[in-house]
Amino acid sequence: MKKAKMVACKEFVKGSIDRRLFGTFLENIGSMIYNGIYQPGHPTADENDFRQDVIKLAKQIGITCVRFPGGNYISGYNWEDTIGPKDQRPTRLDLAWQSLEPNTFGLNEYIQWLEKVEAEPILTINLGTRGADEARNILEYCNFPGGSYYSDLRRSHGFEKPHNIRTWCLGNEMDGPWQICHRTADEYGRVLTETARVMRAFDPTLELVACGDSGTVFSWYPEYDRKVLEHAYDDIDYIALHKYIREAKWYEPKNGVNEPAFDTPALLASPIEMDQHIETIVSACDYVKSVKRSNHDVMISYDEWNIIPDTDEEKTRTPWSTGEETGFKTFKLKHALTFSSMLLSLIRHADRVKIGCQSVFLHDMIVSPKGGNPYLTATAYPFLEAVQYAKGVVLENAMECPLYDSGYFGDVPIIDSVTTYDEENDSVTIFAINRCDDVVEFTGDLRGFGGDCRVTKHIVMDGDLEIGNTIDNPTALVPREIKDDKVDNGMVKSYLTPYSWNVINVKIS
Repeated sequence: MKKAKMVACKEFVKGSIDRRLFGTFLENIGSMIYNGIYQPGHPTADENDFRQDVIKLAKQIGITCVRFPGGNYISGYNWEDTIGPKDQRPTRLDLAWQSLEPNTFGLNEYIQWLEKVEAEPILTINLGTRGADEARNILEYCNFPGGSYYSDLRRSHGFEKPHNIRTWCLGNEMDGPWQICHRTADEYGRVLTETARVMRAFDPTLELVACGDSGTVFSWYPEYDRKVLEHAYDDIDYIALHKYIREAKWYEPKNGVNEPAFDTPALLASPIEMDQHIETIVSACDYVKSVKRSNHDVMISYDEWNIIPDTDEEKTRTPWSTGEETGFKTFKLKHALTFSSMLLSLIRHADRVKIGCQSVFLHDMIVSPKGGNPYLTATAYPFLEAVQYAKGVVLENAMECPLYDSGYFGDVPIIDSVTTYDEENDSVTIFAINRCDDVVEFTGDLRGFGGDCRVTKHIVMDGDLEIGNTIDNPTALVPREIKDDKVDNGMVKSYLTPYSWNVINVKIS
């Protein structure tokens, strides 16, 4: 049996955990919005045509913020099309996804839906086809109390009080050639800076997020980030990073040859790239801070992240359709463990990563078939458990465990672990992923907390790596509790089953 030991002490704090780390992302693609969360005529549709069955699951997961409306969609988005009486809103062509956009789920519907799910807004500005002028107008519409053109327009639409949106993303993936009106780093840095200054003239307390890179696989990473930071460092609060781990390895071909899909050992190790991504861009931020002689720290908004399974379950969308279902991906245990490790990367770096948006909410954590009952995917469970237990601060984790040969990523620890401390409730939570095919005897040394320790809950998700939840079997893979943990003088001993996600909550008294 393999053994692993972790040491954590409440005096060695890495950083505070911002609740917005547990956010998500919605974009008008396929049936995510139309026939997903918004479906007139659905048996559970409320007075706003929002599906209450989906709202119930969203609240169960506990999402804290939602980035909207994009995504690639934003770079051709006209926010004015999405407000006012629905029967007067124009239908537009969405060039990013080749769909018809009826605009019946618009800006105000987004705010109303957030109120239902009890989450904060993170609104994205179009810096593709538009710019600073749009930014000042939508800001006035959303945040000014009244007495001006756009604020009074909002009031005439039935929203007397301002939406008071605090966090704004200035563009989306402007580094990418796939983006409508893609900009070089210098082009984007210039329009970003001027847009940020316009918005700060309205309200200097707004939180502004700049576009960084769209992933580590692109040749312009991390130089694009550095150049953008040099333009706008003192005018922004966050730089956005995106990362999709593709099981099929949609990477730039090496020597003209596409690489094969990840096997399981490499897939489970792949989130180490997320750690490296964060640490690289933090270094870029701090470098530019020094160059600028600034007293300001730019934080990270990791506002698109997910695992994309290698699956043939999804069909190609019909061009210029609305709300079309194209099948649903099955997230298996191997995907849930990879997803969980990505989530731990965010928590581990909570000193600098303050916003996280899993992408996308529908249908990757909640699958909501047009004519059926919604259900949680396997990835939703680790997420909701992190929302519930990862509170307070993240601690420096000293870990000793064997390594395994992951192949593509070399030798990697068999255990991925993060420890958090919730001082308000006097509890420590150990999150641990066993990435090997053997039981691991895991010891958590919590003697540094003093007092007595008692395990209140050990949640585990394990089993067959190839099993996941489906429409036919929506509970094939769900967590369970085990009760065989032992505590002796501050030493917590647990047995981590092969290929498992573990949440061990310890009460300190």
